[in-house]
Amino acid sequence: MTRTDDSAVPDYPGRLRLDGRGFIVLGAGQGIGRQASHALASVGANLVTVDVDPDLAADIAGEVGGTPWSGDATKREDVERLFGDAADAFGGKVDGFVDIIGMAQYMGLLDIDDDLWEWHQNIVLRHAYLALQVGGMMTEGNAVPAFERLRFDGSGMRHWGAGLRARTRRAMAWCWWSRTRAPSAAW
Repeated sequence: MTRTDDSAVPDYPGRLRLDGRGFIVLGAGQGIGRQASHALASVGANLVTVDVDPDLAADIAGEVGGTPWSGDATKREDVERLFGDAADAFGGKVDGFVDIIGMAQYMGLLDIDDDLWEWHQNIVLRHAYLALQVGGMMTEGNAVPAFERLRFDGSGMRHWGAGLRARTRRAMAWCWWSRTRAPSAAW
């Protein structure tokens, strides 16, 4: 205790615990997703580990004591099924999710064909949009999205990541606002 502050010091490590809370990790199969799964499990979270490869989802679930789930995070019906299945696995409620899906194929803007453009739209933006939309409703705004930045060498498209992060911040602000205000209020 100092002379000017006699307030109690909270149990900060205890506040970081996620015991009994259910989280979905999208892209859990390797790399950052695997590490995020271990980080959440180490502080007590129950997990659904998601990967498009069912074996990878199962491997990580086995490492962290989670529930494996496999599907295509760029398809609305799969994302809706994911959040429904996760809610069932967690006893009715999803507390949050981490979206770590993403990759890029580096090339100039003039070298991208329509198929590759669609691939980038799906792997970088569509899954994030669907996870925020479906997950934001299911988690009552407690989503924890994490995105890696898309960068195309030599083109002006490297700002997509910044735009996605800005949209994510706005979505999270809306989720917080909608939870703290009267349910009939709308923007």
